[in-house]
Parts: sequence; C-alpha cells; structure tokens
Amino acid sequence: LGFVSVDGTVLDINSLDFTGTGLITSSATNALTLNSGSDAIVFDATDTTLTATGLATIDAAATLGIDSTTLNLGGGSAATLGTTSNSDLTLTPNGTGELTLTSDSDTGVNIGSSSNTPAPLSISGGIGGNSALIVNQTNSGDILSASSSGVTRFRVTNTGELVLSDNTSAFFTTLNPATLTADRTLTLPNEDGTVCVQG
Repeated sequence: LGFVSVDGTVLDINSLDFTGTGLITSSATNALTLNSGSDAIVFDATDTTLTATGLATIDAAATLGIDSTTLNLGGGSAATLGTTSNSDLTLTPNGTGELTLTSDSDTGVNIGSSSNTPAPLSISGGIGGNSALIVNQTNSGDILSASSSGVTRFRVTNTGELVLSDNTSAFFTTLNPATLTADRTLTLPNEDGTVCVQG
C-alpha cells in the first residue's frame, strides 16, 4: 500500500506510522489543517529539526510565545530582525526584567551600521540637525557619568555643571558658571602651559 487518497474533509485516526519517507498533502490550493482537539500539536522528542525551506510567513496570534530561553538566528550567517513595513520595532522585557545587549573584547553593539568603528557601543549616523546621542535624565541623578576601571573620571550633573577628576587624587573639579545674563564663550590660547584661575 503506497498511496492512500481520502475523499472527505476530515480523517480521524489514532496513529499513523510511515515506514519510509512520508508525505501528507492537500490537493490543489486547499489548506491542510491539523487539529489535535486539545490545543496542542506535539512532535516526538526525537525530532530535533523542523524543515520548511519554502516557508516565508507564520500567520499566528497577535502574541506568540516561545518557551526556549535562547533563540539562535541565521544558521551560521548574519541575521536581521525587522518589520515588513514602516512600523516600529519594540523590545520589551516583562515586569522588572531588564534588556541587556552584551559585548566582550571583540564583540560590540553598533547603532547605525555594522561597519562602525568597533567599540562596546558605537554610534554612527545622524537624523536632521539632531545630536547623535540624546540623553534626557528624568530623575535627579547625573545626566552623564564616565568611569575608567570603575573609577569615576567625568560627570555632567543634573544642572549641567562639568565635574572633572585628576589622575592622582580622589578629588574633583567642578566647572560651575556664575548666574549668566547672556551666552558666554571661554577661549583657550593655542599654547601649551597652565591656565591660572584667580580667586
């Protein structure tokens, strides 16, 4: 018995075994529906690969759950995660979970292009006349803090002052302009030397 044709819309069976390569098809353009009757279609635990080389679309519910903790894309090649139209792409952890983009000594995070200068975080590009990086601190902490090996070296405070460290002590210098009545420009000479501040 090599080929079985069923002229009907429903085939109710308890078990179906193929001794060789098996094929289940639906004629013409008719859809083939698998319905377990219990909200789950289970593949045997020995089946490790689902192959569908012509598959281009998965038409699923608005929210699709995948219970695997690691999702590998690309099959060994570069992969892209995108949308099919001019729609936003949002990555949102649930609850208090955090979104982590990892990097190591030779793997960074690029914003703009894969040809960016390598760095843990590399930003390249521009949108109109806007800054390449915009930080809006909505709490009371510093706007920006930069460290070297865990030691703070540079800060921009919540009110805009610059806080600088030196190379030897644990003290800081804060550049805090007096109350301004107009825009001011400080120009440093094109010379080596020491800038003296009178106080």
